[in-house]
Amino acid sequence: MVAGLALLGTVAAVLVNLEQIAEAEAQANAVLVGLVGLADAEHIQRTVVFFVDNRLVGFVVTVGCSVGLLLVPPISIIAVLLVGGRLSLRRALAACMLIGSALVLVNQLRLSAAVGSMKLWGFERGYEISHVFIGSMVTSVGLVLAIAIFASVLTKTRILRTGSNER
Repeated sequence: MVAGLALLGTVAAVLVNLEQIAEAEAQANAVLVGLVGLADAEHIQRTVVFFVDNRLVGFVVTVGCSVGLLLVPPISIIAVLLVGGRLSLRRALAACMLIGSALVLVNQLRLSAAVGSMKLWGFERGYEISHVFIGSMVTSVGLVLAIAIFASVLTKTRILRTGSNER
């Protein structure tokens, strides 16, 4: 019960810190696109900046485009199941780690696709293509996979083959 309430506290902390989460995502994306060679990028608060055709461009990771809001529903569900005794602490923590990691990865792929599109097709066209088509496709596929992982962890009898039938 205490762990479930702590998870609800985590949800509250996420909601209070959405702008800081978006800034951390911008920073992570600037590093990621540099590591994979898409762009020599920097972040300024919630903005990822880089050069396209010798022109400095960028995009802002808004609270609405951040992973923060996506984390709230699954963590809330896990917390309620934990408080109600329908989920073990071990399974709850595994579900939080997996769904959280999956959602962060999907969002970083979406942001990186925006950078790659702008580098490939120029700022205006690349941003439009990545925002409307590529970003939506990456997000849709990623969310379906994240939900499948989430459902799998919550419904399986065992997470790992440890010999326990923990539910």
